Amino acid sequence: MKKRRKGIPSVYDKAKFKEYKKKGFTGNFLFIVVLVVILLIIVRFANLYMQYHMTKLELKSSSLCKEIDFNFLGLSGYEKARKRLLQSNLTQTKKIKVVCFYDLFYPAVFFINNKDMLCFVDLGKLVVYVNPGLSVITFYQFDIIKRKEKGVEIIQYFGNSLLSPIFRSVSGIFGYNLNIKKKSKKDISYIVKSIEKSRYIKIQHLIYFYVPLFLIVLFAFSYSNAIFIAFFYYIEVFFLFNLKEAFIGPFLWLLNFLNIQASDMVVLVGTCSLCLIFLITGILGLFNWKNIQNQSFERGFILFMLLLPIFIRF
Repeated sequence: MKKRRKGIPSVYDKAKFKEYKKKGFTGNFLFIVVLVVILLIIVRFANLYMQYHMTKLELKSSSLCKEIDFNFLGLSGYEKARKRLLQSNLTQTKKIKVVCFYDLFYPAVFFINNKDMLCFVDLGKLVVYVNPGLSVITFYQFDIIKRKEKGVEIIQYFGNSLLSPIFRSVSGIFGYNLNIKKKSKKDISYIVKSIEKSRYIKIQHLIYFYVPLFLIVLFAFSYSNAIFIAFFYYIEVFFLFNLKEAFIGPFLWLLNFLNIQASDMVVLVGTCSLCLIFLITGILGLFNWKNIQNQSFERGFILFMLLLPIFIRF
């Protein structure tokens, strides 16, 4: 007659072990989220510096700026820029004096003293019609320009992304009317410069496209195909940014090599094709979610990439 084996008593309570495991996962997840947010804030600041630096290089190479005295302060503030502009007025030889800087919120702020008549001034992305006298023109990351002169502020949206209607609606909640269609004397007159003709501003779109692509492919080969979920980053970019800039910036070299004109049809076909490819690879990553090798790193990287377009856009 066989004896029944008695279960060896365990010092571990399974219920408590599951509860501990759940708490451990929650704590680890919160740590990853906090770390990702810190990295995104750092990247956002680096993006502000990059936009300012590219604008600076663009203006220095512009033929329209030869008759303008530019002074670039780098990371600075309104009071320092105002003082620098007032100090330079004493020795100003050219008719237009511009002091430019950036801060933690804006990629470019221009203090302008125009001693000439009403004229156009190249400010990087835009060529803006500047009135005589003192004025301050501020650029936002999400394609909004603000002009302040004689105590009056005017804010306009000059972007052309697929989500432009949403931007205008959200801005209305904060009291900014960006739905101006007819130009009036109170509006800001400007010309949007072509991304194809820019020498330095398009570089930021090269970085937005190829640096994430390199990291995603590298980590996918190093860890698992679940990393492919990060390809959804590109779909966000094409929706949040100006569609033409987001496509022409990274692929202008290829279009020039193939002798293809950057028409609206080429941009539409190219972006739709890329979105389809990134959508398929992103879904492939979702199907491989259970094959994650390094959960903390891969989940953190995917979360970082999915939030990155929001931080570099806003």
